[in-house]
Amino acid sequence: MRRGALFLVVIVLFVVAQTASAQGRLGTVLAPAEIPAGEDFCVRITASALEHGVERAIAVQYSDGFKFLGAYAADEDGADTVSLEWYPSVASMFTRERGHAVVAYEDHTTMYSNHFNAVAYFFRFRAPLKAATLKVQACLVERADLSVTPPKETSKKKQPKRRKPSASTTWKVVAPDLGEDFTFADADTKEYSRNIRIVTGWEKTSRALTLHGNHGATAMLETDSAVLPSLFAQEFTLSCWYRSTEPLQGIFHWVLNGAGRGAWLATDALGDLTFYSHEVHSSDDTIISVAVPITDGAWHYLTCTHDAFGIITIEVDGKERDTLTSSTDLSGLRRFDIGNASGVNRFYVDELSLRTGVEITNAAPTILVRDTVASLFGLFHFEDFGQTARSSVALRKVIHQNDSIVSLVRVPIYFQLDSGASIGESSSPVLTDHAVLSVEQANATKVTFSWLATSEIGVKRYELQRRIASFGDYEKTLDVKAKQSISAQEKDHAIVSRANYSAVETLPSIGRDIELSYRLALIGERDSVMGYTQPVKLEYGGNRDVFVEQNKPNPFNPKTIINFRLARACVVTVTVYDIMGREVGVLLNDKLAVGKHSLEVDATMWPGGIYFYKVKTPRTIVTKRMVVAK
Repeated sequence: MRRGALFLVVIVLFVVAQTASAQGRLGTVLAPAEIPAGEDFCVRITASALEHGVERAIAVQYSDGFKFLGAYAADEDGADTVSLEWYPSVASMFTRERGHAVVAYEDHTTMYSNHFNAVAYFFRFRAPLKAATLKVQACLVERADLSVTPPKETSKKKQPKRRKPSASTTWKVVAPDLGEDFTFADADTKEYSRNIRIVTGWEKTSRALTLHGNHGATAMLETDSAVLPSLFAQEFTLSCWYRSTEPLQGIFHWVLNGAGRGAWLATDALGDLTFYSHEVHSSDDTIISVAVPITDGAWHYLTCTHDAFGIITIEVDGKERDTLTSSTDLSGLRRFDIGNASGVNRFYVDELSLRTGVEITNAAPTILVRDTVASLFGLFHFEDFGQTARSSVALRKVIHQNDSIVSLVRVPIYFQLDSGASIGESSSPVLTDHAVLSVEQANATKVTFSWLATSEIGVKRYELQRRIASFGDYEKTLDVKAKQSISAQEKDHAIVSRANYSAVETLPSIGRDIELSYRLALIGERDSVMGYTQPVKLEYGGNRDVFVEQNKPNPFNPKTIINFRLARACVVTVTVYDIMGREVGVLLNDKLAVGKHSLEVDATMWPGGIYFYKVKTPRTIVTKRMVVAK
């Protein structure tokens, strides 16, 4: 078996056949391309169906650095799941490779068809707290010794009694068909093998809505009662980032006027995104489903569009679309919820946008929509505190008088969170730009740079560019190769490829202060410019005694941090002013030592709006802007 720096997890699927002619087939091994260190994820293996009532055992070999959390199987129609029972007797039949562990689970699931991908097995893991590459491989094995009679088939709820397998039992690898000398090193095709990057350095850059595991966790949309029924009355697009490792979870729920009327956007037992529409006096739901698992623990971008002709389109990560012509009229909206009373699992939602008009993304959606987009009627960054999540876009209510529009009134639109829902730090891949650049003057002549890239799809390298004052052209100063560049061919398997960078530039010593502007140019194939980051200004000078960073986070509510570095010990005064120039308060007035200092700002009692903070020393005065988002 191949060895090296790779962490190897070998997933072995054992199926005991009832007859010698029973030949199971292995479908595919599906896994996320990238997972943050320390977080949970799922590996899904699809397989063909076998006879009812046969004894099956699933054995898993995995690296000691990964924590195995359990396994379950999904039935053929994606409506139910079956927990797999621990089967140590089968695990003892294997010789463990060094640095690996083996567990085995039995499976008595009976609801299978002959469809090739009808059976789905899910294996849950927790990634280690260090960088690694996990290689996932699978094979399907059937019992070749028929001397042991399989257990009698029972009802689905009552499982057969476990028996220790015969010591003379032999096994036959049926997929992949590599002969008697089968090794996992040979099962290296994409059909039977997957790689997962375990990545460190995913700082908590975003807050997300979290729905916990207790029964009935819900976030309910609240707004003007006269406006709510019309929010989904015409064509709209709903999109968000979503992360979960559990199936059978309702994500969005439209509750309509009239008993039994509504619609769900949910995950089925196979982990696929599915739209259900239920009408009055109807026992059968109308279903469309995107056949790509979104319960693998990775972040996925979901879109659901309803056009003027009643056609519903859903997408995952800008692809794998499916459509449905639905008779469901969503105009009579009584309630719109995130989560539902039947879902008992934990999942995360971030950057939820609600738009009028039809819009389907055809590219990897790693960039936030801007709050100024006219078609938005709701955009939730989930950066709020407390038990509400407010939209950053004001909803407009039209006031009519004598069939004429009199005025447009802004009304609040927010989600009210119950005890099972909260807002907290997350590893959401969402940033406002492809890369966010930070600049700091470390000493009199050295400037340090750092940036975090959300997605490096098509990015070949970065150019750091500098401009003096506010005129002239930007000039190239540094050239840095992209660490995790993803080509168009790989895009279908990895829409997020976060990477951290740092660089240093030494400037000549000068006796006066000048203003420098820095930006990053994202360079793609054939050296084409894909775009630029937002420019960052730096007040540079050799006579300065304080270097002030932009407060983080910004905007904020209610707290933020101001970092600054002193070149010499001196008295420092930090004062805050409102947009009218009125003094709000003095945050600091004290003598501090040489080095870096941090100052926490608590704006709980301040109204929302724009403020300025001034950092003053004997030689330097620096003023920066900050925004309180309330």
